This record gives sequence, structure tokens and C-alpha cells, in this order.
Amino acid sequence: MASTPCINVSLPGCCATSLARLGPRTYCSGGKDDKGQDVPSVWAGIFHHRGWLGIALYAPDPTFVQNREQTLRKHGSGLVIFTSDQCPYVAKGLSDILELCAQHGLKPKVVEMKTSREARRAPSPYGVFNIAYNGKIVAEHMISGGRFKCILRKLGSAG
Repeated sequence: MASTPCINVSLPGCCATSLARLGPRTYCSGGKDDKGQDVPSVWAGIFHHRGWLGIALYAPDPTFVQNREQTLRKHGSGLVIFTSDQCPYVAKGLSDILELCAQHGLKPKVVEMKTSREARRAPSPYGVFNIAYNGKIVAEHMISGGRFKCILRKLGSAG
């Protein structure tokens, strides 16, 4: 059986021995001991100590979503702001940015990411706030109005 990805931790020998007797499917491996045997994770030891049966966790290795360019193409050209409510500073920053857009005659498209799936498909791995201009990411994290002014100057939209 393939080793299950977990945090490597150490357990006292008595815990590791008693969990090992339960069999490999009852705990999540925390690595290998000096004899090359699987060592249960500390969580399995805690659950077993409290009378719970540990459960092996099988999950694929985490990856970034591929083809983020599709998200950018889907929303077209111009200024697109991807935002979510995960950070309390987003509302203030977004308000400042929208005010600056109005001052410069820009009409950005605001895309609210409301689900974890939408956030995972954001144009950058930071699924809280992104700004794209004509299909290119220009900000992949929360920015202030001042930073947005610099981006506008760089893009030639500030005059």
C-alpha cells in the first residue's frame, strides 16, 4: 500500500506499537521508524487513546488548477477584478479601486467568487483578490488605491 501523505511526527514507542497492532488501514502514516516501518501520525495516537478508531486519509497531492488562462479568456478584455469576501480589507480596497476607475472613465467588470470552487479557479493561486487587464494578471493579491494608481500609470490609463 502506498504511504499516505501526512505530517511527519514522532510518537512514543508504546503508542506506535499499539497502533501498529491495529493494522495499516487504521492510521495515517507519520513516516518511517529506524526499522523502516510506518509510524502512525500523532492524530491517530490521540484518537486511539480516546477510544476512537483512526481512519487512513487518502487524498491526491495538492496541485494548482491548470489552464487559468481559460478563466481570463472567459471574462474577456478590459479591466476585470476578481474578488471574494474572505478578507475584511477587500471591501475597502475594492471601494477605493472602483472610485479611481470612475475618475479615469474605466468600467471594470467585478467578478465575485462566492464558492471555494470559484476561488480555486481564480486566475492566480491567491483566490481572494486578482485584477486582470486585457487577459493579463496585473495584481494577484489585495492592493490599495495607491498601488492601483501605479498600475494605471503603468498601463497608460491614468493620463
